[in-house]
Parts: sequence; C-alpha cells; structure tokens
Amino acid sequence: MQQNDNARNGVLTPESSAPARLRALLSAGSCRAVPETADGLMGRMVAIAGFEVAFVSLAGSALNRLGTADAGLLTATELVDNASRCIASSGLATVVDAGTGFGNPINVRRTVSELQRAGAAGVMLCDAQEPRAHRHATASISVADMAAKLRAAVDVRAGAPLVLIAAVEGAAQASSLATVAGRAARYREAGADMIHVGMLRDPARAVAIASELAGMPLSCSLAPDSGIDTAELGALGFQLAFFPHCGLMAAVPAIEHTFAELARTGTVGHLRPHIADFRQFTDIAGLPQVQQLEERYGVPDEQRTTL
Repeated sequence: MQQNDNARNGVLTPESSAPARLRALLSAGSCRAVPETADGLMGRMVAIAGFEVAFVSLAGSALNRLGTADAGLLTATELVDNASRCIASSGLATVVDAGTGFGNPINVRRTVSELQRAGAAGVMLCDAQEPRAHRHATASISVADMAAKLRAAVDVRAGAPLVLIAAVEGAAQASSLATVAGRAARYREAGADMIHVGMLRDPARAVAIASELAGMPLSCSLAPDSGIDTAELGALGFQLAFFPHCGLMAAVPAIEHTFAELARTGTVGHLRPHIADFRQFTDIAGLPQVQQLEERYGVPDEQRTTL
C-alpha cells in the first residue's frame, strides 16, 4: 500500500486526500480493524503493520501528553497537536475522537476546523453529557443540541470530504434500541456520515443494533474481551471497528516487567531475547530512510546520522 510504503520511506507529511481515501475504503463493503495510535512511534508501527486506517482517541492522547486518565483534562489544542503527530508519522487515513467537541457548537466549529487542518480523515463527536461521572456513563445531551453540533461541523467542513461520525452514548449497553435508532436518524439528518455505537461485547447486541439501524453506515469499538470479530461485524453491515488502546495495553506489561527487572537486578541483559535490539529500534524510527535522504541531498559525511 502507498501509505505503508510512505511510512517505511520516511514520507511523513499527511496527504490532503486522507478523507477521500477513507471514503473510498468505506465504500469497499467490508469491516476494517482500526487500531489506535497514541504517538508518533505507534503511528509508524501501525502503518508498517499494513493497516490503512488509524484512530486517535482522547484517552490515548491524555495518557501520552499528560500521563493522566481521560478525566477531561486534555485541551483541544493538545488533542490537535497529538493527532497531527500521529497522522504525520503514519500517513494513514486517521479518525480522531473529539469527544463532545470541547463545548457548544461554536467550540465544535473550531475543534473540527483544527483537526481538519491537521490532516484528519474523519472526526468523531459524541452526544455524552459533560462532565461524566465515569467513562461508561450513559447520560446524553438533547438530540437538538447534538444535531446543532453536527450542523456546525458540517458547516466548517465546507464541502470537503471529511468523514463525520456521530457516537450515540450508551448504544452498546443500556439505551433502548428505539432511542438509539431515533437519535441515529436525527444525527444522519444533521449531516453525520456514520453512526458509532460504542463498545460492543455481546454478539447478540451487535446483531440487534445492526438490524435496528439497517441501512446506516455503522462503526463500533471492540475490547480484548469482545465476543465478536471484524468478519462477523462486516457481515452485519459495520464498516469500521476501532480497537482503542490495544497497542498501549500490550506495551504496559512489557514495560512494567522491564523496569521491574532493571530495578531488581540492575541490568536488562537477561531480557535481550524479549526486547528490540538497537538496530530494530532505529529501523522502526526510520533511520535508514533518513540516511538515504542524506545521501540523496549530499549531506557531508561528518553531518550524517549514524548508529
């Protein structure tokens, strides 16, 4: 894939056609697994792994930028900055979770505008009520208020192909399907291109939602304990399945173990079979491509990057 080749070849500038690429992928008729990229390194690794779509979340950005949980502390500016780095490092069509848009429709206009400028292929907005008591709270703002936010996003998009995804809070858990369907229909009328139904764990719930929202472009999130996969979701009509934090969650035990062993033994030599060597580390970071560019542009030997 061209985007994956870009990541390998050190082409890190996001392409203006990212929204168009995402729309083309969505028209293919299958459900795509979408991993989260929380930083530049993860962005490169997601692209090299062969994915075509990536995801930047509020929670991952808060952890990456602030070292905190998703407790409403991340600012719109910080989200845009982190998203721009993830997008540039991967070159992939990237969906950015903008939460509730950081305020009213006027705030949403600026949030969407800045994310569009940063190279986002899609932006997700949620109808949750802020502040939330916890991350699985299902309280929602009124349909009219959410529709106003979506109209603001459509206006600032100004005919560009940016994909707008409306997340129905609690759709995968407590809300009645009639409520979900009613909200989804209004959000589509307001300009949403896709409806996101949250974290799915129960295959029966996925079937019920797909039936109730038949004909609507759908996305969901999946956790390690979700009892359904992308092939099954594709058969139900879902187009995107986001896997939030999967890379971070895989890295946490490895990092914890490495640091614990270093603290216990004063060395990491015995861990060498389980950790990247320095060449693998610099290859992932794109050093060979930097060296090729130095050769191409005639950078003097004494100024060239080496191991």
